[in-house]
Amino acid sequence: MPNDLPVTAWLPVAADNAPDDMVNLVRLLAGLAGRFSWQQTYTAADLGHAFLDKYGWSLLVGPGAPVECKTLLVGVMLLGPDLEYPVHRHSAEEVYLVLSGRASWQIAGSGWEIRTPGHVIHNPPWQPHGVRTDQGQPLLLGFVWNAGAPEKSRFTELHSAGDATS
Repeated sequence: MPNDLPVTAWLPVAADNAPDDMVNLVRLLAGLAGRFSWQQTYTAADLGHAFLDKYGWSLLVGPGAPVECKTLLVGVMLLGPDLEYPVHRHSAEEVYLVLSGRASWQIAGSGWEIRTPGHVIHNPPWQPHGVRTDQGQPLLLGFVWNAGAPEKSRFTELHSAGDATS
């Protein structure tokens, strides 16, 4: 049964912000989002209510997803604007494709760099990484994880804000 999270209110904005080469895909995902089972890995005790209001994901492939798979997770993640997903690490290898929005990413201790639609972000297992939706837009991502189930990340010390570069 689909559930609605506050972050899903940003889907129309994500569709409006999608570039021409991704607009049809993003509009399709936004149109089907009411049928998705939106989830969150964390609780308010982990990262606070403000984070949870702007965070959610849904599996398309994986355990209990429309396409059952025990070793691979494929889905979409939506982050609202002005959110910091703190630098963290986990056992799963992951690949993200930015579908809509601009955000700053920090990978393996590098500086914050802006990523836009079409960028592919690869995070090997245990590599520290974080994301900020500091460009005033929600961020819609496609993701692939080689994991049997979602897991809570291990958060590292937050790095100084610094300016993002392209």
